[in-house]
Amino acid sequence: MSASKALPIIVIVIAAGAAAFQTLQVSRVRSEAQASQKQQAEQIQQLQSERDKATGELAALHESAERASKNNEELLKLRGEVTRLRQQAGELTKLQTENSQLKNRASTIKTTESAVTTAVTSPATNAVAGDDVVKRNQCVANLKQIGAAIEQCALAKKITLTSTVTADLIQPYLPGNALPVCPAGGTYTFSSPTTTPTCSIATHNVAW
Repeated sequence: MSASKALPIIVIVIAAGAAAFQTLQVSRVRSEAQASQKQQAEQIQQLQSERDKATGELAALHESAERASKNNEELLKLRGEVTRLRQQAGELTKLQTENSQLKNRASTIKTTESAVTTAVTSPATNAVAGDDVVKRNQCVANLKQIGAAIEQCALAKKITLTSTVTADLIQPYLPGNALPVCPAGGTYTFSSPTTTPTCSIATHNVAW
């Protein structure tokens, strides 16, 4: 075979080989690209899963922090209420002690006798005045008990500051489960947790 006849054959063979090599390269590149795309898709899916998990954990932490903050606020509020109730209990004890002393004094004055009319009149007047003070102090103590019962009832039943509070609602929080009575015959008035209980006898409504 002459060189002139062999040359076209060689060119064809070389071209076919180049085409086959190029096809093989394209196939390999395509396979690598597909594998890379699959790997990237898996990585993206994994990252999205991790992101969703982290988002859920962050939301849970935020909710937990809010609950902790709310619980802390409630705890501080309850501590403040307990402190105030303890102070009121101390004041009630003090008033009861004063009442006892005044009652003893009034009893002593009432039993004092004198031969002179002017001497008898004076102790009697003091006895009446002392008795009035005792009744006033007892009434003030009653009003404080009612006020404390209203606060306890509002906390226990979650009553709003503007809600109406009745005697039936606060009786379970009063000594003996009963509304106290003014020793001087006055009438007690109260309505909401923000309203200070009062007595119909004006002199009994001292600041407490």
